[in-house]
Amino acid sequence: MRWPALVLIGGLCAFAARADEVVLKSGRRISGVVVEQTATTVVLDVGAGLVGFPRASVARVVEGTSSLTRYRERAAGLGVDDAAGWLALGLWARDNDLQTPAREAFERVIAIDPANAAAHRGLGHELVDGTWLSGDAAQRARGLVPFEGEWVTPAEQAARLAEREADRRDRRERAEADARAAEAEARVREAEARARQAEDQARVQGGIPIGGVWGWGVAPCVGSDCRGDRRDGRPGGDRGDRHGDGKRRPQPTPQPTPRPQPPCTALLATNCQGS
Repeated sequence: MRWPALVLIGGLCAFAARADEVVLKSGRRISGVVVEQTATTVVLDVGAGLVGFPRASVARVVEGTSSLTRYRERAAGLGVDDAAGWLALGLWARDNDLQTPAREAFERVIAIDPANAAAHRGLGHELVDGTWLSGDAAQRARGLVPFEGEWVTPAEQAARLAEREADRRDRRERAEADARAAEAEARVREAEARARQAEDQARVQGGIPIGGVWGWGVAPCVGSDCRGDRRDGRPGGDRGDRHGDGKRRPQPTPQPTPRPQPPCTALLATNCQGS
């Protein structure tokens, strides 16, 4: 009953010692330990977890000793209270781009030595008023606030927000002014169009608008429409009807208009009848 268990333990140790590198067709290389290969998938343990790759995207799998394997081998030889050993392993893991194992090693150091500055810095902690704090807690302890991916003072945040509000207000006022100008131009064009329409209509009706140069607001008579005018300006029915009582009265005989004579001059003595 114990033999299969021993075989299993031995197999796990050998598996943990094996290191592989997956080379993708894009040229990217990922180091870890291959835990599964099928016709459709390659599963790689990268230390932070398992990552699966479609077989169609994998160019090849290269066996070798990876940084993750060496980290695990070194970690297996450290004692639980070896702060210096875990610190050195954490720094080595960080230099070899093993972020998750490095964090694990630094946390082990802090558990052993809570004041270890190197381990705190390895975890990204900052010393604020004598206390090691994580990045966000340290920024808040300094009085900063998060704003669009960065830490700023409340005054700077308020200034940025006020500036943006002023910009929005300016844009809104400009838009409203443009709209008013466009409306005024539209009214001017509409008035001009109405004026042109009135001129065209007057031109079609004879070119004399009502209430125009004739003073009485009545167009002059033309042809058969002229049957005589009354003295009060109203049309009469007959030229002899001057009083509007319907009685015909004799009209004075029109006198011929004298023709103008040229002036008397010495050269034209015959025109001079006396002066």
